[in-house]
Amino acid sequence: MKRFAISAASAALLLSAVPALAAAPEVVRSPLTDPYLVSGQTTRMVFPDLLTVETWGSPAAKEVETSALSQWMLSAALPVREGSRLVKFGTDPQVYAVGPQGKLHWITTERIASALYGKDWNRRVATLFTSYFPHYRLGADIASALYPDGTLLKYDGSPTVYYVINGVARPFASERAFRENRFSFDSVVTAKGRFAYVKGNPVNGWESDLNLLPGTP
Repeated sequence: MKRFAISAASAALLLSAVPALAAAPEVVRSPLTDPYLVSGQTTRMVFPDLLTVETWGSPAAKEVETSALSQWMLSAALPVREGSRLVKFGTDPQVYAVGPQGKLHWITTERIASALYGKDWNRRVATLFTSYFPHYRLGADIASALYPDGTLLKYDGSPTVYYVINGVARPFASERAFRENRFSFDSVVTAKGRFAYVKGNPVNGWESDLNLLPGTP
């Protein structure tokens, strides 16, 4: 990750600007710590591993002094970003899609997994430590070939990427809008067939509704 040091005075200014960061969370770290996402006026969330960092678009971290970082209370560990990877925990065979706010959606059969993510769907599966399970919460099972909320979807032959939410597919207006919301193009699923979605309003830039964290409304 790219690092750059700032002075104690600058760190104080950064702390005073936390309300602004809450609108568009920042990634910060001290010289001897892992990166954290500042998710509110007084809280921070840690990236538990490199995989999680990558699913949030591998954001560069601003370096602050330890004394400044400690003024944000550690609240939780970040889950894998929605739509990025399928996950399983330790030796548990159940495979989940990750939705917004760290919701886990169990994919009930291999046939459904193949229909949604292709015959090589298992290559999307990341095995996480069992101890990470409390970072997530359970959502509805996936019992039919319908993509869960938070899926990044494009149709075969078209470059347009959509964010699926509540049965609506919202197109990203530009690559800039896609990256501002900390998504990775490696996460995009290419649908071979036509799925029935209502086309929603375009995503033109960073949106808080696309960056909900655990514990947020």
